[in-house]
Amino acid sequence: FSTSGDVRLRWEDLSTPSASPAADEDYDFTHARARLVLDLEGSAWKLHAAGQGVAAQGLPDNAAFGIGRSYWLASDRDTDPESAGLLELSFTYRVPGFRVTVGRQAYADGFEVPTGLDRLDLVKRTRLAERLVGNWEWTAAGRRFDGATFAVDGKGGNLSGFALRVLSGGVNLASPLEELDAVDVYGATYTFKRGTLMPHSELRLFDVGTHDDRAAIAGAAGGTLSFQTFGASLLGGTASTDWLVWGAMQRGSWGATDQDAWAVVAEAGHQFLTCPLKTWIRAGAAISSGDGSPGTGDHATFFNLVPTNHKWYG
Repeated sequence: FSTSGDVRLRWEDLSTPSASPAADEDYDFTHARARLVLDLEGSAWKLHAAGQGVAAQGLPDNAAFGIGRSYWLASDRDTDPESAGLLELSFTYRVPGFRVTVGRQAYADGFEVPTGLDRLDLVKRTRLAERLVGNWEWTAAGRRFDGATFAVDGKGGNLSGFALRVLSGGVNLASPLEELDAVDVYGATYTFKRGTLMPHSELRLFDVGTHDDRAAIAGAAGGTLSFQTFGASLLGGTASTDWLVWGAMQRGSWGATDQDAWAVVAEAGHQFLTCPLKTWIRAGAAISSGDGSPGTGDHATFFNLVPTNHKWYG
């Protein structure tokens, strides 16, 4: 049996652009988050629970732009929202080579298995993980999921799968632990571990299904969003260099039209380990399909599901 927890306090001050002279361009607010974790663990099982309380004060009710306005709108237009509830409650069964978890849990796509190299795992966490499904931890409330995940791990590869209902979370501080109205993600990933197919590199194949039947989305799209996002990533590196290529395609239904979109990311870096500051230089490019004529033909704008778009502000 073990316990842990943390408390995070944050003050934010924003200066933003405005299209209206009547809106507040400059504003500040504070928010706090407290978590308590309880774990009961046996030789082949683990019962995990985590409670969370969040609160904000001074959210702007007339902000022109920025995260403060997003908090206010999503929190029932309350300038001082607060809530508490069960952030996680899950049961895990695991034996060598196999794990299954059911219940309320965190999930980050792209980091199903570590590479074994600390420097490369850092790249994986910060630049590859959570591009499609993520926990959005930089916001006041974060995001969690209800459902099941599993992993089958072998010497050369790892097969992981998930079927999850998305909770509101993120910028909703009034009810962050309520399920979104019919937003589901499900899929599978197979990772050829680093060095299995290519020296210093791992290849990851993924397919993520999305079903979004929210009334507001269906009204805008003319029906339910139901499509697959499938693709691959190549991640490699040594003690001083790293490279990353990630690509995905989307096929299915965007309401009344077809979804036909794509996205590609390519990055590389080098760290000068002999320099006093161990300077690390990285460069990259990201491009995705867009829609030059909305409302006609296929829907071609890439939709990045429920990711962690900004792991840090900015």
